[in-house]
Amino acid sequence: MAFSNTPTYGDLIDSLPYIDRDLEDIPGLREKAESLIQVELKESGGLTGKVDHPRMPKELDQDLFSNSPALTALLQDYPTKPLSAIDTSRYQLPMPSSDEATEEEWKAASDNARAQLEHLNIRQINLSLLSQHGSNAHLIHNHLLESEAKRLEAAVESLKAHVVDINRKRKNAQTDASQPINRLNSQWNQLISSTLQTELANTALEAEVEELRKKERALGLS
Repeated sequence: MAFSNTPTYGDLIDSLPYIDRDLEDIPGLREKAESLIQVELKESGGLTGKVDHPRMPKELDQDLFSNSPALTALLQDYPTKPLSAIDTSRYQLPMPSSDEATEEEWKAASDNARAQLEHLNIRQINLSLLSQHGSNAHLIHNHLLESEAKRLEAAVESLKAHVVDINRKRKNAQTDASQPINRLNSQWNQLISSTLQTELANTALEAEVEELRKKERALGLS
């Protein structure tokens, strides 16, 4: 069994977990495999359950709000500087500061009052529309969410069943292939043993031939 960050074609072909006994036969291999799994889980966030999307910025980027100058100004120097409070002055109805106020000051106060009244009128209209149509809109939205949730749950169950079916077929295929693999492995071991025996016999014969040659030279026959 091979361990690498990027599986090669040979690794995939050699991966037969349902019939391989390397984990049982090779000391320390199971511990090594489990340690690699733990490292991969930590890197992928599998142990913490929290993984930031790769497209999310690591830090707040002011350019994200370039289309909203007001929001950009509000978030200026965040988080070192606390956010400024909401300006409530536009919701107030200040009177002119003195009895001797000018016509422009009274006109500004009057325009502000009209704007406030119009704002309250629009809020009243929105509340009326919400009370009239809001419940149905929420019901429809909830129905759509429930339908989407059921669709996703069905998709998940289908994928789980597909995974189980693939694993079952994979196990059956490997189990069926285990007998010829074991037979071929046994034949390979026998051939290796036979080859070693032949090499040992050849070595012994070479030594015997060399000994006979020495005796022949000693007797002056060569």
